[in-house]
Amino acid sequence: MPDYRLLVVDIDGTLVGRDGRIRPRVRAAIQAALARGVRVALCTGRPLRACRPLVAALGLTGPQIAFDGALVSDSAGTTVVLRQPVANRALAALYAWARAVDLCLELYTEAGYYIDRPWPESRRHGALIGLPPVVADYGPLLASATLIKGQFVVADPARRALVEACLATAPSDLRFAWAKPPPDLPGLDFVNITHPAVDKGTAVRALAAYYGLPLTAVMAVGDGPNDLPFLRVAGLAVAMGNACEAVKAAAHVVTAPLEEDGLALAVERFLLSRPVQTGRTG
Repeated sequence: MPDYRLLVVDIDGTLVGRDGRIRPRVRAAIQAALARGVRVALCTGRPLRACRPLVAALGLTGPQIAFDGALVSDSAGTTVVLRQPVANRALAALYAWARAVDLCLELYTEAGYYIDRPWPESRRHGALIGLPPVVADYGPLLASATLIKGQFVVADPARRALVEACLATAPSDLRFAWAKPPPDLPGLDFVNITHPAVDKGTAVRALAAYYGLPLTAVMAVGDGPNDLPFLRVAGLAVAMGNACEAVKAAAHVVTAPLEEDGLALAVERFLLSRPVQTGRTG
């Protein structure tokens, strides 16, 4: 069996569901992999701040991938492997359109999570990630803040159709990626908006290079459309049983769904059934 030395894991729909809790078997499997010298990183569209409780719960110490690949950093922000802000002028033009059609566009700095009014869908999103959004005037943010990501939050079919129409003529200075919510959180769709040079795949490449590992040593597990870039670069791509069909088609292996400990089953099969290795954990 190949020697996978870096495990990269999506959060929502892969590591946790709507309740945000790591299932006991999943926690045990990841911690056993760490004990064998496998490096572990979360790879998510969430802000880095929203990853910290999960990082602490699993005992991870190395860089994590946040903002859909726009930031690769340890949870304290002291080791930054990759950081790519988005162009403010591009987000400003997008916001003008979103406001005109009454669509929720969230904005993110590395430390801040903002909405322009109290959108119900953002309240649900904030509850999911454990980070309440701050209502703010977007004018100053778009004028001078270092913005790392934008995000559409879509709560009904009519607004989803608006976003799909926008993406059909998307500007080249922005990248759009649909994200899949956890299976127990129906009715919300997310579209991550980042610099066009980054995605989860470029972030995994940067993280593997940081550790001095080839991509063939990477095992990646995900469930949503925005996971496709990092599944495509990994030596072993694992789709969750609750993944969308495109993700399952792109994966080398399909494991069980989230609620059946699919992540744990994959880790046990591919990382814990080989001889014990020694080395740093992360």
